[in-house]
Amino acid sequence: MASLASHLKAAAAAAQRPTRQAAQDERQRAARLRGPAGGRATASQAIAVASPEEEGGGHVMNGVRISAFEAYMFEWFGKDSAVIPLGVFMTSCILASGLLSMQQKNRVNQQYAMRSRVIAQGITIGAMMTSLGVQERQRALGIIPRYRDGSY
Repeated sequence: MASLASHLKAAAAAAQRPTRQAAQDERQRAARLRGPAGGRATASQAIAVASPEEEGGGHVMNGVRISAFEAYMFEWFGKDSAVIPLGVFMTSCILASGLLSMQQKNRVNQQYAMRSRVIAQGITIGAMMTSLGVQERQRALGIIPRYRDGSY
């Protein structure tokens, strides 16, 4: 009796899993939605907010429906985001301030600047890692090309 129940559970789980044909159909549908250009727009150009009247609401990027959180992450940490250069610039400014304090022999400001630099550098590294994850998600959805030649 236990084996029959486990067999039925396995069959029900298998029925819920998408088949290869369903996955292929979904990829073809996404390709049709991207259009003849292959959907090769930049992340900042591609975000389009769907109206609430549309099916399910939410965000659409290159014909792929994404959540509001993904749209936010794609905008701030996507391929063309300015977060990382801004973090590098801030870290450099704080470092220059610390070096200036060192030259003026102001130990209190020097320690404050060096600690601030470490924090800014950590935030910048965190932004870099987040950006790598976001870009990999964009590649998985087919929003940005997987290879440098523009192919998916």
